[in-house]
Amino acid sequence: MSFDFSLTPAHHDLIARTHRFAEEVMRPVAQRYDKEQEFPWEVIDAAAKEGFYNPLFYRDLIGDPTGLSLPLFMEELFWGCAGIGLAIVMPGLALSAMAQAATPEQLLRWAPECFGDPGDLKLAALAISEPEGGSDVRNLRTRARREGDEWVIDGHKMWIGNGGIANVHVVNATVDPELGHRGQALFIVDPLKLDEKSANLVSTGRCFIAVDTVGAGEGETVLIVQGSSARFTEDTKKLPVDCAIVGIIDHVQVGGKKVPFGK
Repeated sequence: MSFDFSLTPAHHDLIARTHRFAEEVMRPVAQRYDKEQEFPWEVIDAAAKEGFYNPLFYRDLIGDPTGLSLPLFMEELFWGCAGIGLAIVMPGLALSAMAQAATPEQLLRWAPECFGDPGDLKLAALAISEPEGGSDVRNLRTRARREGDEWVIDGHKMWIGNGGIANVHVVNATVDPELGHRGQALFIVDPLKLDEKSANLVSTGRCFIAVDTVGAGEGETVLIVQGSSARFTEDTKKLPVDCAIVGIIDHVQVGGKKVPFGK
């Protein structure tokens, strides 16, 4: 089988645009972000304005029949700064995994939440790596089991890019250990908060570690408390925790009015 690595005019245009972005936007600030260890929000926003940070862009990269567009893009981007470049492409990793398992309706719902828009950025994380096995997908210890209409996920994840600050966490877990990697599934975890301006529940961009678990069905909402409130129960008052699960809720009321779920 022969391979043709000849670049098309579209490839050359992508290389030129990405190299210019890396040279003019990324390199001048790379050292500062590396030193201060801050998330490069302003660079991500610039990438979004340039068209490098949205689901349709990654759809086109991955859909290139030559298979060259994505590596060419990443090569030029990482020349500017590997760390910032990884922050730009990280939602594409979560989206790519999601696309392997999601229905068209689920993709339409969640793909925009992985990126957001210029001025209103969002992040996504793909949670695979674990303390015991790293990224060895065949040996995941995180388990997901179905209990009626509910899914219960037990396990630990570590070294997750955008983990904890992402609006969308795509979590990989084993459903049937006997099937190896074929017995795994992906779950979307979306922490919510009350947006005071719109009076809606919106993504927090954070994740939480709670002291107990509750079986939540697909699309159900789980209420948690943080800070000292998490230590008001008999089970948690002596524990060093700052987050606890209250239970599954049907709706939220503020000022006597129901708060809509979603955006």
